[in-house]
Amino acid sequence: MTESLEYTCDYRKVEDLKIHDVATIMPKMDDELFGELKQDVGTFGVKTPILLLKGTNLIIDGRHRWWAAQERMIDVVPVVEVAPEAEGLDFFIMSLESLRKKTTKGQIAMIASAILAKLKRDGVAKRSENLKIGANPRKGTGALSGNTLNETNNSEKNFDEFEEVLPTVTKEDVVKDLDISERTMKDANVVIEKGTLEDKQEVTAGKVSVKAKAKEVRTRAKTGFNKQTGDSIEWAKWSWNPITGCEHTCKYCYAREIAERFRGAAFPNGFDHTFYPTRLEAPSHTKPPSEGSFADFNVFMGSMTDFWGKWQKREEQQQVIDAINAGSPKWRYLSLTKDIWNLLPSKIDLPENFWIGATVDNKKILVDTMDELNKIKEKFPNNMTFISFEPMFTNMLPTLDGYEGNYPDWLIIGGASSTSKTPKFEIDFDQVAEFRSFCKEKGIALYMKSNLIKRVKEFPEEEL
Repeated sequence: MTESLEYTCDYRKVEDLKIHDVATIMPKMDDELFGELKQDVGTFGVKTPILLLKGTNLIIDGRHRWWAAQERMIDVVPVVEVAPEAEGLDFFIMSLESLRKKTTKGQIAMIASAILAKLKRDGVAKRSENLKIGANPRKGTGALSGNTLNETNNSEKNFDEFEEVLPTVTKEDVVKDLDISERTMKDANVVIEKGTLEDKQEVTAGKVSVKAKAKEVRTRAKTGFNKQTGDSIEWAKWSWNPITGCEHTCKYCYAREIAERFRGAAFPNGFDHTFYPTRLEAPSHTKPPSEGSFADFNVFMGSMTDFWGKWQKREEQQQVIDAINAGSPKWRYLSLTKDIWNLLPSKIDLPENFWIGATVDNKKILVDTMDELNKIKEKFPNNMTFISFEPMFTNMLPTLDGYEGNYPDWLIIGGASSTSKTPKFEIDFDQVAEFRSFCKEKGIALYMKSNLIKRVKEFPEEEL
């Protein structure tokens, strides 16, 4: 910043000011420091002017002073307007000097990594000959700004006008200008790209080192699909649950009993809706076998949820589909839902290796379910559709036989394992035989679950 540059101090009403997105570039003060600031502001008022983006009431730097003024019932505070150009950015970074000296290199790396991620995502970075990309807290000043980790209630467009002057930067530039090791930047990139929001906040707040958190995230990211060793889901040798939890109240549900039994361990929230972003790496990290049975290439996606349940969040569903697309197309992803009517309204584009299944345990909804599957088939003609009658409490054959539309590609029939609320349920042998004959006649593939048949145990009569 040139010595001849001058800024004029003004005064604004506290109630008229709002926080600009760029003010979130640094971590918040801890409670102890903020308490000292409030005490100082209560005694002497706001001594250091709050920086505003020129021509606006948006705070670029000084949000803690603004918050302190609000709590101390101060109506007017000193402000300085700065323009979003090299001199203004230098002033901004210099005004943060005292806070940056208390920031670890890991925290700075997290901020820099988040900025680079945003620049790469938005593609709005521009070169400025007079603007360096960063400032070493111990060596001088530069311009490091971006929309980073902390929360904000302001709109993105506030930030856009500020980042128009950002230069085109690289990770190598950041390492050099901020005096951060390449290893630290790599760790920060891992946390930014693959960590959860809680992971990022912990590192940015200084609660855990970026090195330790990156190691934790890398370990989680190596998790692949779950190999099925029993015969309960023998039509798929793998399961994958990036989302768990369900709001249906099926008394015979085995998944709810499992989730509640291991609440706090394998299932942190029991059977309440939970999204696991780190599990999205599984399709990329699990290689399909070079050879095997049909089921060896099948993944039961969402065995611990209803993927199309009305409570599901579209952005999470889309992330799951994106993860599938990032993996090998040799995998088949089979999902089951009782809310098949929510699929088309979601407007999510499904890959061809996503099999669309519906669970039907009540013949009253069977016709409507098949009608909806036919609509889905029109939208996704190359995707397999199927119905699982598990448990098949009532005979579905009369309704199936009378249906005038197209049948699904596949049917599954099964009984039910015992739960704490319901006994084990098996289907009579004669009914299974009739179902088999029907599917053979119609050319429908049929899968009989291992819990299906009440075995025949007859003995011949013998004259004594």
